[in-house]
Amino acid sequence: MTMVRCTRSATTGASNLDGSLSGITLNNGDNILGHSLPLDPAGVVYDAVTRQPVSGAVVRISGPAGFTPALHLVGGQDRHTTAGDGGYQFLLNQNAPAGVYTLSIDSYPANYLPQPSAMLPVCQATLQVTATPDPAMVQQNATAPAVGAGPVDASTCASSSADGSFANNSTGLAAAATRHYFNFNLQPGVSANLVNNHIPLDPMLGGIITVTKVTPLVNVVRGDLVPYTITASSSVAINNIDVTDRLPPGFKYRSGSASINGVRIEPEVNGRDLSWKNQSFTAGERKTYKLILVVGTGVGEGEYINQAWAQNALVNTLVSNIAPPR
Repeated sequence: MTMVRCTRSATTGASNLDGSLSGITLNNGDNILGHSLPLDPAGVVYDAVTRQPVSGAVVRISGPAGFTPALHLVGGQDRHTTAGDGGYQFLLNQNAPAGVYTLSIDSYPANYLPQPSAMLPVCQATLQVTATPDPAMVQQNATAPAVGAGPVDASTCASSSADGSFANNSTGLAAAATRHYFNFNLQPGVSANLVNNHIPLDPMLGGIITVTKVTPLVNVVRGDLVPYTITASSSVAINNIDVTDRLPPGFKYRSGSASINGVRIEPEVNGRDLSWKNQSFTAGERKTYKLILVVGTGVGEGEYINQAWAQNALVNTLVSNIAPPR
């Protein structure tokens, strides 16, 4: 996609005051290297794992005081539903108020976590969009970043598009391959076109966390203390994970015995379920949970199975195997 800014001087009598081009006069043989409409901002919504475009996401733009979509956006719509190419764009008229404009996902497609990506976090800064470079390229490519491109440090993203990494073909963009923003300080008619602000969504992936559970004791009697070790390993960066251990009937948790990576942290107890809530994992991270159970007086002879798993707390979806001890 090539973006250029059309002005009255580019085509005699042309006007873009209402966000569309009108009154254009083209003479025989004219070859005007002018411009269509500003895209403030534009990009692709994509899968954070596969990097494929995502359809059915509803992207919304909101603006500063005085912003009225019907008056200040071409088409009058502040929501855009992505199609098969994942693309979205909002065209601000030049009479739109200056200030901070914000993007959000109003509706997430099925099989995607209903939250901003934890795998590829959004930049924390509000981006001041200056007049140059034009266009200001948040990412180098017009399509979603490659699978190998990792997350940026969301706390250190540039706060102004005057930063050299926003220039076309800038080598600085290689390190910002998944950079994206939700907040922009725009001055319509002055700020440059803002493009390639590609937004990742985290899929709900069953099996992205592998859980194991072991105990050194196999044969126990009433009153015995039974130590367990649970490990949870994640293949991707993910937040809002509950790690749960379901005790066998008649077994009880020994209060104060639990730890995560050697740090004493008590689980939440709900009947036979012990849960460590809202856990966060980086890609490749392994967490070790340890606890001690007491064999209750009502436990008779037989085999007792203790299970552990991980699930996404936002949508109560299992994201791991269910591990028995071994």
